[in-house]
Amino acid sequence: MGAQRQPKVELFVEGAYDAEFLAHLFPRAKLDSSQIQVHVSGRDAIRQRLHARPSADETAYVALLDADQPNVPDAREHARRELGNPHAEVFCAVPSIEAWLFADPDALLECVEGHHARDIIGRLPLPEQIPYPAEMAARLFPDPSASFCAIDRMDLCRAAARSPSLHAFLRGMARITGQRIKLPDDVHARSLGRDTFSNLIAEIAPADTIVYRTVDGSTFTAEQMIHHIREGTATGRQYASDLLRVSRDFLARQARR
Repeated sequence: MGAQRQPKVELFVEGAYDAEFLAHLFPRAKLDSSQIQVHVSGRDAIRQRLHARPSADETAYVALLDADQPNVPDAREHARRELGNPHAEVFCAVPSIEAWLFADPDALLECVEGHHARDIIGRLPLPEQIPYPAEMAARLFPDPSASFCAIDRMDLCRAAARSPSLHAFLRGMARITGQRIKLPDDVHARSLGRDTFSNLIAEIAPADTIVYRTVDGSTFTAEQMIHHIREGTATGRQYASDLLRVSRDFLARQARR
């Protein structure tokens, strides 16, 4: 038998910075980018290209857009609607690709100079909670090309734990290209702390989805539970405890089959 033909991917992004960002990200994630052709286009042009693809084309068409939405499912659904629900994979950087620069603060600290910049990084929230990450990145890196240092040094497991949209994109590109990527779902960022639990919800559940019901009948949406977990409330702690217990029991049952 001959070697299995690897899929070809046409990946559309919105700007030259995005394309250069991915040129650094893919090698860091050990993804073979030789299968991926990156195109820089405006959002309207991306929409036209995705809908103009020949029906018999076996190429995988993928779009990566910025999306200021509360979580990954909502962002991707919003982006798909903007693109006219194309026959293509649509991923999002929440709220923009510059947020991914802040996914590993330790790598970022190695790339900036001065106490002021380090103080800024020390006070930042999770990357997807930064209101204007592009402006923040410009403050830290007046030369945009200097920011790629943070990607080259990034701990991908930690970064993916802190940024659900980054995690979803890397997982998706690995699946589409038929490659393996070392991004365990249970990464030990902050010892399975608030970031990891809240990001697990943000990655898979639309904001208005009911994800938890207490013994007294109270219900909580994904958006509400993310807030409870990040604030460390009793409800958030109970949810995290129940999630671990249910996961433990489920895995034990699977192991006994």
